[in-house]
Amino acid sequence: MLTEVARPVTGTLQPAAAHREFVDSERMHRVAADPDAAPAEIVAVSGSARRVTVAGNGSLLLQWTAESDDDEGPSQSAWRLYSRDFHLVAEGRKGAQLGAVGTADGFVLTSGGGDSEDYLLLPGDGKITPLPAAGAPARLARGDVLVSLHEPLAFARPTDGSVHRVSPPPRGDGSGYLTVDPDNGTLWSELGRHGMVVPVLHRTVNGSWITERLPVPAHAFPDGHLLTAGSATVVLPVSGPVPGDPPEATIALAIRQEPGGWSTATWDSPSASSSPPTSTCSPTAGS
Repeated sequence: MLTEVARPVTGTLQPAAAHREFVDSERMHRVAADPDAAPAEIVAVSGSARRVTVAGNGSLLLQWTAESDDDEGPSQSAWRLYSRDFHLVAEGRKGAQLGAVGTADGFVLTSGGGDSEDYLLLPGDGKITPLPAAGAPARLARGDVLVSLHEPLAFARPTDGSVHRVSPPPRGDGSGYLTVDPDNGTLWSELGRHGMVVPVLHRTVNGSWITERLPVPAHAFPDGHLLTAGSATVVLPVSGPVPGDPPEATIALAIRQEPGGWSTATWDSPSASSSPPTSTCSPTAGS
């Protein structure tokens, strides 16, 4: 269970707070095994921040993890909330990995998984509010955020502090390939490459699914990070072979805007032959 209470603190974000080259492994292991370790202790021994999440209002949430030599040992996670001008607002800790999703005015913190998932609402002022377990399915709306990308899929509605389940796409659960448009609540899912196309689904306001088939060239593939930028804009990075190490990298961005549909933005690359051409999609009704 998530039972933490945010502790108000003062200070500003320093470059060393987000990145350190040297980590004292022995000291970090001692802190990882201490269930009463303070957030400042966890931050001090953990090296670089593991994750930085940005809210719509410009707030920043940085997360650190102190852990043992292997995945089987104890771990302690800490977070710090900063205002848009980098002033420290609050901090907290918990005994294991902590997830975070940005909202318009702050963050939703997650812990656990499946039916045991716990949620906390963390607004920009640092005052935490526990959220209920995921309730009955509901349609997504403006401002909703996905808080669980595995079964059961769930989203939080910060405006009323509720959490709801959401029905998965008609083909597969879409785990790791889901995103929601923050402006209109449209749920998008990318189902991976099928032949020379990538099916991209979106759920309309009446609950039906529409499939759009994005053509991709040989040797290119979606990298699984479907993004939304609001205003009905969807971005899908496309990866392909490039010289050097690593042998694969992002070579283009497939961008969907309304009106106009899909187009592809590429940049100069030694493997220009692998760059996808400008593409169009023919939407079809989903099953």
